[in-house]
Amino acid sequence: IAIIDAGRNNPLPPSYRGPGLGLAETRYADPNVFVSYSTVPGTTALDGKGSNSPYVSALSSAMLTPGAEIHRVFEAVRRDVFRATDQGQVTWDASTLMQPFFFLPPPS
Repeated sequence: IAIIDAGRNNPLPPSYRGPGLGLAETRYADPNVFVSYSTVPGTTALDGKGSNSPYVSALSSAMLTPGAEIHRVFEAVRRDVFRATDQGQVTWDASTLMQPFFFLPPPS
């Protein structure tokens, strides 16, 4: 599992960087990999107004939900970030997971 809260615009001149804004999409062929990005590839993430980004704020709450499977956690994060940024930022994830994963297991 990789969680990436980095989607800044590269300040270097175009001759020193790749095309586009933010991070490029990465593809994973290995099984059981989950990568979440704070924003859609090729866009930039917003810092927010508090001590944490909208992404970190949403994630720190959603991942503490007992019994929430990882895909449901990141769907909740996506909704919260979208709302918190006035529809200005959409999170992104890529998964090759083959079994459920829980940050906190379901209550017994």
